[in-house]
Amino acid sequence: ATDELVPFAVVSPLFSDETHKARWLAIPPGQRAEWADDGTLDVPLGSVLAKRFASDDGALELRFSVRAETGFVFFTYRFEGDDARLLEGQETTEFALPDGREAHYVFPARETCRTCHGEVGVLGPSVAQLAMAVRYDGVLQPQLDALTTLGLVAPRPAAVGMPSPLDVDAPLEARARAYLHANCGHCHRPGGFAPVGLTLDLRWSTPTEATQTVCVPTQFAATAGEGMRIDPAYPDASVIVRRMRALGGDFPGPMPPVGRSVVDEHAAQLVRDWAASLDAALCP
Repeated sequence: ATDELVPFAVVSPLFSDETHKARWLAIPPGQRAEWADDGTLDVPLGSVLAKRFASDDGALELRFSVRAETGFVFFTYRFEGDDARLLEGQETTEFALPDGREAHYVFPARETCRTCHGEVGVLGPSVAQLAMAVRYDGVLQPQLDALTTLGLVAPRPAAVGMPSPLDVDAPLEARARAYLHANCGHCHRPGGFAPVGLTLDLRWSTPTEATQTVCVPTQFAATAGEGMRIDPAYPDASVIVRRMRALGGDFPGPMPPVGRSVVDEHAAQLVRDWAASLDAALCP
């Protein structure tokens, strides 16, 4: 391994107000990251993950997740010209999107990072998310093989890679599931940051019939609204679609509840189209 930051990419990124992201990973020399049973990455003490966010106008922030003896610690730096300032709490800024909408971008406080990352710490890098071709030293190669050769990660276990939600040649359901995994599955999973007893598992590794989405009514109508999570007969009424299209102050509230101030219109349409593609007779 190396103590240098090595770039990596993911197939299905988290939507963050249409910002552009770059990601890096550093593993202490002589060590490597291992794979958990569910395909997520288990990094050793001293490991660092970094992610830079940028709008079309330039760099916004740089986030660090560091594996310490007490768990993961998080740091957020706000770019100010060629410099960056470590934030002590939440801050905000605004910028215009290409379509004219205005994003009210939030620089998260440390406790906000823990809301989603929890004790797991590492959310993005997984076997399915890293299974893509990237360029290292100018050579296009399988990313997992490259990271293994560099000594950063153990040889990969067998797993089914996910498609990009933007890949129009991939099956519609797989594209929708890939988006939901990246943007919702970090909380909506067993042990995730979701209400106790909520039976919703949006991880890519979970078979669709076990996700508790299609034809399944919402459990907490007071907060989520009435209806089925994915409703083939009335796709626009699907509660998951409605929450993807919601903003702060709307009912039901937006999902994810943090990390965005505008609607990911492409993704909401993608999940809506998946719902519409299903046989309405599936639901009683």
